[in-house]
Amino acid sequence: QSTPRWRVREMAEDLARIDAGIVFLMEVKDAAAVNVLQAELANHPVARYEVYRMDLAWLDQEVVLLTRHPPARFRRYDYKGLGVSLDRVVYADFEIDGHGLRFVAAHLKAGIQDETAARTRNYQVQE
Repeated sequence: QSTPRWRVREMAEDLARIDAGIVFLMEVKDAAAVNVLQAELANHPVARYEVYRMDLAWLDQEVVLLTRHPPARFRRYDYKGLGVSLDRVVYADFEIDGHGLRFVAAHLKAGIQDETAARTRNYQVQE
């Protein structure tokens, strides 16, 4: 079942309201949802973003970067061999006003029941 366009339109309105230059969306349902979002943003009078996607096929979801500043690099985080089960973290490098800036989108949802994963994710973000 595809993502209802009205939900995506609501999201575009929220993006226009907060007026953020860079937004990461974690766990977007599927490629069809990203396509709907991209089409709605392209036609929106205010919330205009370039859309970059990181298809994580083994997780049945996508990580999406919405930005008004094209990134110099957008990729999965290098886990130094820790395995694909942790590949929810992606990063984007930017050059803004002559300064380098890295944004990291990390899935930090792990709770006390997932103590080892929580420590690992926190460590990876601090690297």
